[in-house]
Amino acid sequence: LILGCNAILDYIGQANDSQEEINNVLAQAHALRGYYYFQLVNIFGKPYNSPGGPESLGVPLKLTSNIEEAGIRRNTVGDVYDQVLSDLKAAEELYESLPADMQWKSNFRTSLPMVQLVLSRVYLYMENWAKAALYAEKVMNNSNFKFINVNDVPRMNPNAQSRIYYMNYQSYNSSPEVIMPFGNTADVAFWLFDTPKNGTPCFIASQDLLDSYEDTDLRKDFYIATTKQQDNYPRNWQTLPLGKISLNSQNNNLGSGSDNFGRSFRLSEAYLNYAEAKIELNEDISGVFAKVDLMRKNRFKPEDFKPTPSMSQDAAREFIRAERRRELCYEGHRWFDIRRWGMPEIKHIWHVDGETDVEYTLKAGDNAYTLPIPRTSIELNPDLEQNPMDSGSRPGVNINK
Repeated sequence: LILGCNAILDYIGQANDSQEEINNVLAQAHALRGYYYFQLVNIFGKPYNSPGGPESLGVPLKLTSNIEEAGIRRNTVGDVYDQVLSDLKAAEELYESLPADMQWKSNFRTSLPMVQLVLSRVYLYMENWAKAALYAEKVMNNSNFKFINVNDVPRMNPNAQSRIYYMNYQSYNSSPEVIMPFGNTADVAFWLFDTPKNGTPCFIASQDLLDSYEDTDLRKDFYIATTKQQDNYPRNWQTLPLGKISLNSQNNNLGSGSDNFGRSFRLSEAYLNYAEAKIELNEDISGVFAKVDLMRKNRFKPEDFKPTPSMSQDAAREFIRAERRRELCYEGHRWFDIRRWGMPEIKHIWHVDGETDVEYTLKAGDNAYTLPIPRTSIELNPDLEQNPMDSGSRPGVNINK
């Protein structure tokens, strides 16, 4: 994918087209390359805001489509972030040079608001709170997007003998919040149904996540898919570790056509990025929650919604982190968020089959919070230095037989 972006940037000068169309293509190439490198460095590098993070090893920066004869060493996390910002700002400048009707279209391509949302996310990870809020607010003020009211989403089938239908919140057709959808439902969920026994999911939605929702919060029912297992399976109803994607009446043929998207850039993230940044700046917390409530009131029945009260900075920080988890669950944010929030100890239960559960523990600050470089990549590029592999985490322990 990065190679494709590099090839465009290398050879766009040979194109015979209008300057507007050339700038449009250039903007897309810069936006995608910046986003791809941002994802890579947060998988294979330490969090930017961790001790020594910017100076630690990130990923190699390969910025041309030329074939290299020598190996390529890893750049630092700081180097990669600098390149990410350079690409995203170049994309922003190019988009701003275009007419308004070319800055965003529902055409599955990058756009000015997509770039601004990613810039907000990048600055949030860097703890540059002022710029994170600034770019988030640009997206919040974009009149192309508005919140979906979950009250208007078709109700799920309450018949316990039937499968449940779930709509896709990641497509232009079903959600006015979507800035740009990408991927497909199979990318994020198809493997879940290739399970070892009785169609049983190997793991389920965290009880901690489920407990974080108020009883009247509609997102618990509408964002988290629930499936009825075979009658001989002791757990019966299961909350699946996925949500907000199309599931048909069998919960295993995962959407098709225009709703077959597994991820998207959404308006909700801009509000949550803005709130987190403003809380860290300790600026007008009451005003911050007034903006967040513009989103939250669409997640409750009108008679159940209560405005978020003002609170201390510490309490507000914890609230907005929990709200981020509730609103953005299953959209690829949680792992990166807990990394930048201090890498706490986490536990996961793996359901081996209908009778056996195994609990795995990831210790606080463990090296496993940064993934190892794939062996195949090192074989192809011996100049790559592997991440530390020692781990204090507890291996699987049977907790239910």
